[in-house]
Amino acid sequence: MTAKKTFLNRKKIISLFFSILILSLITFSGPGQAVQVYVNLDQSDAAYDEDDENIVFTVSVDIQKDERVPLQNFTLDIMNSDGTVIRTCTFDQSGTKLTTCNHLTISAVNTGASQYGYGYMWGYGYGYDGTSYATTNTTFAYGYGYGYAAGYGYGTATGSEFKFTITWAFVSDGMPSGTYSANLEALAVKGATSYTFKQSTDTSFTITRDEGGSASGETSSGSTGGVTTTTSAVSVSPTTIPSGPGTTTTTTTTKPSIVSVVQRNWPKILLGAVLIIVIILLIFKFIL
Repeated sequence: MTAKKTFLNRKKIISLFFSILILSLITFSGPGQAVQVYVNLDQSDAAYDEDDENIVFTVSVDIQKDERVPLQNFTLDIMNSDGTVIRTCTFDQSGTKLTTCNHLTISAVNTGASQYGYGYMWGYGYGYDGTSYATTNTTFAYGYGYGYAAGYGYGTATGSEFKFTITWAFVSDGMPSGTYSANLEALAVKGATSYTFKQSTDTSFTITRDEGGSASGETSSGSTGGVTTTTSAVSVSPTTIPSGPGTTTTTTTTKPSIVSVVQRNWPKILLGAVLIIVIILLIFKFIL
C-alpha cells in the first residue's frame, strides 16, 4: 500500500466518521423540551416558620413557538415527606377554583387568553400519558388551544403564557413542622387524547412550627375554662380529574422503571448499536 493511498484512506475514514457523527446527533437529539411547568417559592431558602404564616407559590406553564396545546385546567398538589398528597387544588385558565381549596388563594397573572386559537395542536414536555411518566411529544390533531406568546420568554417561568400566584395559609391550616413539596399539573385534553404536563422534579420546602400544629388526619382536643375544644385537620385524597369523553386521568402514579424506559426507547438504542457496528466494520475495511 503506497503512502498516498494510505493518506486517502485515512481521509475517507475521517470524513465517514464525521458524517455518521452528525447523523447520530440529528437522530438522537430530538426537539428541546417545549411545554415547561414551573413551581417557584417566594423565599429563596425554601424555609418557613410560624412568623411567615403563608407560603406563596408562583406557578407557570411556558409554551414554546409553533406549539398549540388544549390546556383545560391546572392542579397544585402539596405533598408531605413520604410523597402523600395532603392538599390539592384544581383551577381553570382564569384562576377560578374547580375543587375545594381550603386555605389556598389563587391570583391570575397571565391567562393565555390572547393566544387562544385554532390550529394543529401538539406539545413536547415532561408529564404523564395515562401509563407512565416521560418526556414525550403528544399530538392532539386540529382544534382550539393555547399557543406561544411573542415576548413572553423562552424556557423561563418569568414570562410564561400561564402564570398564577397561589397563597397557602399553612399556619391557619394547622400544618405541623416537616419537609414538604409541591408540583403543578397542566391537563391538556382533545377528544380521547389527554396528557398531563408537570414539573419533572417537585419543589421542596420546610415548615418549622413553634407549637407543632396538627398533622393531617389527626384530631386534638383540650379544655380552657371548662370548655372543651376539638380541632381536626382534613386529609385530602388525590382527585381523579375528567380528561375527556369516556376517559379519566388519575394524578397519583408510579414513576417508570429502567425497564420501561428501555422499552419506550428501544428503536433509538438499536439504531445506535447498528451505527457503532457499521463504523467499526468500515474502519476495518479501509485499514485492511
